[in-house]
Order: sequence, then structure tokens, then C-alpha cells
Amino acid sequence: MKKLLLILALTVALPSMAYAKCDGGTEKPGKNGHVYCISNQKMNWWSAFAWCKANERPLATLAQACNNQSWSSGCTNIQISIDKYAWTAIASGDSSAYGVTLDTGRVHMLTRTNSYYVLCY
Repeated sequence: MKKLLLILALTVALPSMAYAKCDGGTEKPGKNGHVYCISNQKMNWWSAFAWCKANERPLATLAQACNNQSWSSGCTNIQISIDKYAWTAIASGDSSAYGVTLDTGRVHMLTRTNSYYVLCY
């Protein structure tokens, strides 16, 4: 009887305990209160999308990284205490995409074939 009650309790509780993964990365809270997943390894922009998807998270957009504030002067809401460039999901033209410096929130135009860390939302 105890086993049956335990199985029943787990059946009810487990679906509501779903959470995104951060395998191969580190979870860090931004100044905006959201917990981001930041890769431990650098990769190109296309691999960044795949890595976030494998962790059941999207590659962060500038709006998500900047907490929907104007990012033309930098994303002051992200400010994660790591001095790294990280990809965002926003492309520019055929060969560039936007990235942010995690500790300052400064926005950069980066070449998609270069390797940087990844910022998953």
C-alpha cells in the first residue's frame, strides 16, 4: 500500500517539477532576476542555437538579455559577473549576429563563424 501511495504521489508531483537543463554550462542570475544558462565552452553562432535547444532553452534574444529595455546603450539589466562575450539569437546580415558582454551588458556585432560563449534564456 505504501508503494502504491508513493507511486501515485510521484505521478502527480513529477510533471509539475519540469525545468530546463544547463548541461555543459553554468546557471547564473542576471541583474534582472532571470537565471540564464551560460555555456562553459565557446562555439560558433549556429552551434549556440543547437546547444541551447539540447538544454531545452532558447538562445536568448536581445529583448530577453536586456529585459526588454532599449539595448542601444547596453543591456544594464543583464550584468552577470563574468567577463565573457556571449551570443544572442539576433542575426544581422548574412555573416554577423549580436552578442553581449555579460558583466557590462555592452552589445556587440560579432562574426557568426567566430567562437564565443552562449547565453540561453
